[in-house]
Parts: sequence; structure tokens; C-alpha cells
Amino acid sequence: MALRRQGNRPESLAVTRMYVRNFGTHALVQTPAKVNLSLEVLGKRADGFHEIETLMIAVSVYDTLTFRASDSGQIVLHSRWGAGLAAQANARRQADCDGGEEPFGDLPAGPENIVWRAADLLRRRAGTSAGAEIHLLKRIPAAAGLGGASSDAAAPVVG
Repeated sequence: MALRRQGNRPESLAVTRMYVRNFGTHALVQTPAKVNLSLEVLGKRADGFHEIETLMIAVSVYDTLTFRASDSGQIVLHSRWGAGLAAQANARRQADCDGGEEPFGDLPAGPENIVWRAADLLRRRAGTSAGAEIHLLKRIPAAAGLGGASSDAAAPVVG
């Protein structure tokens, strides 16, 4: 839950959620980070994922995805870190100077990315060969337990 403010005083208490805006030529989807209040792993499924029971709450940190139809027949995903995280990642890289891994996790752009896989699965299930250009602006740190990837993967369904 997030506390909305008007000036210095609280206006209302509202549930943070995914925001979707359709602009005709493109759709913009803001996906929230999530914090698990309770998580129980029930077992591993045949597809390699885990069956879970969880209680989670969305928080007011969002990734932004933009979707545009494309005549190419391909799904193209462009990913980048938000300005603050990109600057921190560059500073850490320069301080480490060891050529190590991405400080905030990798941002794959193709079939390795869960957003790309979700869009491809949606396209195949819909029986279409339409293409899409997707831009992902990451503000939720990867592999931080904030559910950014799963939130982002839901975006092609609503976008």
C-alpha cells in the first residue's frame, strides 16, 4: 500500500498497482515492485518453476515498459537501467575495475529475458505472427527479491 500525499498532508491510502495507458500508437505499462510478506515453496513443477503460496504487497517503485506494434514479425526488446541505477552501476564498475558481473543483474534483450518470452508465448497462443517493439526501463533492481521480473513478465498480457 502506498500513502498518497497532496502537499505535506496525506490524501488517501491506496493500493499500488500496475498502470496501463494506451496512446493509440503505443501502450505504456508501469509495473510495481513487490515485497513478500509470506512465502512458502510447495514443490517444483514439471516445467522447472516452483509452486508457491505467497502473500505480497506492491510498493511504489516501478519499471516502465512501452509496447509498439511492428510489421517486422519479430519481437524486439530494448532494455536499460533507470538513470540513477545506471549511474550507480557505472560507479561500481569503475571502483571494482575487475570486469565482474553487472552490479544490478543482467538485462538480457532476447529470448533470455522473461518479458520477451512472455510476449512470444502470448503471440503464439493468440495464433498471430505480429511483431512488437518493447522498451523496458528498469528501476527495480534485478535479483533483489522485489518481484520486478515477474511483474514485467505480466506487462505483455495487459500492454
